[in-house]
Amino acid sequence: MAINYEKIGWEDKPTETTPLNKTNLDRMDSGIKAACDGIDEACNVTINSMPASQLNFALNGTILNITIS
Repeated sequence: MAINYEKIGWEDKPTETTPLNKTNLDRMDSGIKAACDGIDEACNVTINSMPASQLNFALNGTILNITIS
């Protein structure tokens, strides 16, 4: 799933071209939320489509091979 997001192209100094305002901040919030939702959805689809016996879990950098019977 591709997330289409068009960057604001922020400028360094206060400017009317890229104002720091509610509209631009809401747009950024919405983009971040959409990206997080997409990641959650991709993880759920991947995990839920795998047989339980093939799931590997990472815990503190260690891969745990867990077999569920």
